[in-house]
Amino acid sequence: MTVAAFVVSVLSGLIAGVSALVAVSARKAARDSANEAKRANDRNERLDREAAERDAAERERKAVRWTIDPLSGSEWELRHRGHRRATNVTLRGSSDQIVAGAPTGVDLEPDHRVSFTIFTPWDGSFPATLRVTWDGNPDGVDVPVQRSATPRA
Repeated sequence: MTVAAFVVSVLSGLIAGVSALVAVSARKAARDSANEAKRANDRNERLDREAAERDAAERERKAVRWTIDPLSGSEWELRHRGHRRATNVTLRGSSDQIVAGAPTGVDLEPDHRVSFTIFTPWDGSFPATLRVTWDGNPDGVDVPVQRSATPRA
């Protein structure tokens, strides 16, 4: 019986040791799994946040839109065709164009307009676009200058 008890005792010790190793391995696997789940959750939150920022930027881009339409002769108007108030609006021509009375730092409500004059150089060249900046887009956008008369709406 002594040998049998010894063998049982040794086997019990081995089983206990193996059980402890399995438990440590299971805890490590659970910890690794939890860490991976947290990384995946963080990555998904970041992707959701970036998508929301892109959507907001697209909505903002559409919220303020511009046209430059002819009035008569050298007179033109910058018209706000968006749906959100634009603040600190500035219109600029290139260095070889003279834009007189262009808005500088004005606030425009949707569908409001401001008139200005374009003086072209002696060679008769005419701007294809003028740059409009505002608080929502300090880099600005190039707005096409409409050459043909359009009815005022």
